[in-house]
Amino acid sequence: MDVSAQTDERLAAQKRRRPPGAVAETDVSFDGNGIVPDQDQVGTESISLTLYVTNEHGDTAQWFDDFWWTELIRRFGNKPITVQIAPTPDALLHPVVIHQIEMLFRVAPSWRIVGYAYRDDFSTPPLVEAAAISAYSEIRIIDQIRSEAESLGRATLASSIEELFGCIRRAQVKVGATRPILVRLPASAARSFEPKSNPESPKPSSPTADQTSVSPI
Repeated sequence: MDVSAQTDERLAAQKRRRPPGAVAETDVSFDGNGIVPDQDQVGTESISLTLYVTNEHGDTAQWFDDFWWTELIRRFGNKPITVQIAPTPDALLHPVVIHQIEMLFRVAPSWRIVGYAYRDDFSTPPLVEAAAISAYSEIRIIDQIRSEAESLGRATLASSIEELFGCIRRAQVKVGATRPILVRLPASAARSFEPKSNPESPKPSSPTADQTSVSPI
């Protein structure tokens, strides 16, 4: 191989290289069509999808169904994917969402499934129990109650996030569950989920968990 050919080959290899650990983070909005960019568009091996699956009334998006998940798994099933459920009203423990993430856990067990919620989303013991046995890899709880318009004046089960974590962990111990891991997020993390002008384009990094995190026993 002559010098020119070697140079061309080296330049081509450099163009194919990606920074180690690079992750393409993409929002999929409630009002959108559920389209997820192909990997050659996002330019990385790892993808993090943040799904806004409910509206202000807790209704699920039209695109959020078995067919959407089947296509997503067909396209990215052998790639490292993180699926994040944004803390829209009633999303974390919505029966449709729970059904879908349980299916995803069985079909694509290597994928990470992260759910976000506010502290007052766990307003009754059945909701705590549902979280304790859910198929999420992590549940990240924003240490704040929802806005008055979203919370509709509902009471909180726990007076503090530490108390809430204790309730969930006790429910996990009762059934021998080892997941999901519980992570506390500061109130400022809520800003990361504010509406964006182009919600189906790559977005900044997801909120970083507070150093104080709690893992199940």
